[in-house]
Parts: sequence; C-alpha cells; structure tokens
Amino acid sequence: MAVYASWNGATRVAEWEVLAGPGPDRLEQVASAPRKGFETAVTVTTSEPWIGVRAKDASGTELGAPEAVRPRD
Repeated sequence: MAVYASWNGATRVAEWEVLAGPGPDRLEQVASAPRKGFETAVTVTTSEPWIGVRAKDASGTELGAPEAVRPRD
C-alpha cells in the first residue's frame, strides 16, 4: 500500500514516519521516507488495520502526528 503524507505550509518537515498497529493507540514504525516536495508517497507492507504518520524535522524531533486511520480497500 502507498501512504501519502503532506502538511500544507510546513517547511521544517524533513522525514515522514509511517506507523501501523492493531489499534490507534498501539502503533509502531513500519516505514519512513525523506520529504519530497509537497506530497511524499511511502510504500508500506503491513497487515495491521490502523495507519498513522509522524512528521520529523532534520534533527529527528517530532513535529506532529495526526490521529491514526483505518484505510479502506
């Protein structure tokens, strides 16, 4: 599956981490990718039902992590 990450107006995002898990409060990192332009596609292989994304700056500091979602088929 491809997860698309973007944050309108955010210029400090250097990397996107994709998280997955059995519930929205039980996520672990499954992939990451450097930010590429306005929208970054991250390929993820997981069977977990919940997906989240975390934005990090160049020093690895978390900038934000919106609520996890359950992707549809």
